[in-house]
Amino acid sequence: MRVVFGLTLVCMLTGCGADPTSAGAASGRYALDRAEYARRLIAERLESKPAEAELDGIRAACVARARALMLDLELRPDGAFLARFMDGEQEQRLAGQWEQDGALVSFHTTQAPDGRVTTMASVYATYGSDGLEFKRDTTGFSVPHGFLLRRRE
Repeated sequence: MRVVFGLTLVCMLTGCGADPTSAGAASGRYALDRAEYARRLIAERLESKPAEAELDGIRAACVARARALMLDLELRPDGAFLARFMDGEQEQRLAGQWEQDGALVSFHTTQAPDGRVTTMASVYATYGSDGLEFKRDTTGFSVPHGFLLRRRE
């Protein structure tokens, strides 16, 4: 009986067997999956049915675009988030609060490089075994294509 109680207590404290979509399960550090991002760009460009001769150029341009981007995100257990986005030489940092309801993770930006944010819409992602999925047209902000942030730790 004591062994069962002890194991139960250890699991409660360490989170073993916890539902991966439970509140706060998404906390951690994430980074843009550049290879996946390049694949999505390529797939989007191929929808326009380019000529055979353009395929290598499309692939090279999409891979170069993905390599030029960097997106790091930290979701702290206390509900704060920090995001750092670099596109070539330009860098942007955002901060705010995040919360999780099942698989849905919402971000409420409160600080941007120029100071406090009062009008930025909330942003949404889906949390799963692959990481944080920001889907096209459902994130809360306009992105031309979705992207995936994978857990770094």
